[in-house]
Amino acid sequence: MSGNRLSGLKNWIYSSILIFTFIIILIISSKEFYPADYNEWHKDWGAFINYIYSSSPIPFTALSKFTLAYLFNSFLSDQNARNLAWVNSIFLFIPILCLALIHGWRLALSAGGVFIFALIFSPIPVYYLYSGALEVQSGVLIGIFMSTLAMLMFSDKKDQPKPLLLLLSLSGFILPTYKDTVVIVIVFGFLFLVFINLFIQSFFKFPGPTKESIIAVIKYGALPTLLGIILSASYNMAKYGVYLPVVYLIESRETSPDIYKSVEFFIGSIFSPNGGIIIFWFLSLFIMIGGWRMLGFSPRKSVVSLGVTCVMLTLFGLAKWWAPFGWDSWGNRLAIPSIFGLMVGMLLSLEPLQSKNTFTNKFFNKLKPYKLILICPVAIVCIYYLSVPYLSTSFSNAMQASLNPGPACQNMYRALQNEASNMGLGFWKSDIYYNCVRERMLHFPRPK
Repeated sequence: MSGNRLSGLKNWIYSSILIFTFIIILIISSKEFYPADYNEWHKDWGAFINYIYSSSPIPFTALSKFTLAYLFNSFLSDQNARNLAWVNSIFLFIPILCLALIHGWRLALSAGGVFIFALIFSPIPVYYLYSGALEVQSGVLIGIFMSTLAMLMFSDKKDQPKPLLLLLSLSGFILPTYKDTVVIVIVFGFLFLVFINLFIQSFFKFPGPTKESIIAVIKYGALPTLLGIILSASYNMAKYGVYLPVVYLIESRETSPDIYKSVEFFIGSIFSPNGGIIIFWFLSLFIMIGGWRMLGFSPRKSVVSLGVTCVMLTLFGLAKWWAPFGWDSWGNRLAIPSIFGLMVGMLLSLEPLQSKNTFTNKFFNKLKPYKLILICPVAIVCIYYLSVPYLSTSFSNAMQASLNPGPACQNMYRALQNEASNMGLGFWKSDIYYNCVRERMLHFPRPK
């Protein structure tokens, strides 16, 4: 009886912590709306309905360039930006519900509470919940798809858990509607791990694929994902008359930087003090992993390996994009889906620390002074970066100072008004723009 009381008390405490931290996130995210691309796509649903009820055979010319998921969010928002805050916030709870489906509510409440608490120490609540950016939604689906894929394939179990099969199928079907290229990145990273595991088994040290796992991944992963890709391609056909996202392809062709600029973009995406992935994510990741270890859990090594591989592939891809941080963002917005997906995947793959496949054991079990010397300065810088929006007169002022930090960007904004129309897409390969990008990446933000 006393054991049941203790267990009930722990569940109550975990539930209270989860609810309390989520309330904090809601309070933070309600301050200011960050539109991102909202003004471009928020009327898509109305345009779609108008087309459905019209007799015109022409493509959906009134729709934005964005994917099918944006059309669905246009319907949910109903041209009321406040609705997006609720949609994005609800998405934060989806991984916790998935974990409950896989391992039960006890672990979901405790580990999920740590997950939500760690997000407080990231810029996600400040800029990306009450927002027209869908990176958080995309990240949740990436994490579910990626983790279930790795857990099913790299497993020594012959009977595959039904919740994993269900989650793999649903996430695989929906994910292509957010970003076509995301599926390609995950599949490429997945095949890379399979290849390494088959030919260099001592490298990762997790179970290799079996006949049963391969059949399950094809049946419950590949087929639903193919259906999602077909649905996304059909939406492109309706808009452009072709199955490919031609607007993005044209932008990529006309604006891709050369190899030297791509190297600069790649380095900046990681180390920039103005929102590189280290300063943006380190504190949240450290708190999350440390909190899970205090509970006696650690993420599965196969999931972390696939997640990290996908993050690196994403950064390489973004280095070839004209705006590696996103044109208008706080920090590296375009990297949010892959890294947040890694966090979600780690949550869903938690196992007891005694498991040989868990991650982080070597680092945390031998947390020597030299590691603390490296961790503390990075953590302090992360805390400072996190505090800048709160110490500024408004969140929008902090972002504008980040986007326009000096003379190079001021010159770029003047040229954007006077010269960009004559240069077309070539403006985004000009020294005028590149000088501003470099100034942004080297800028150390201060409260405004």
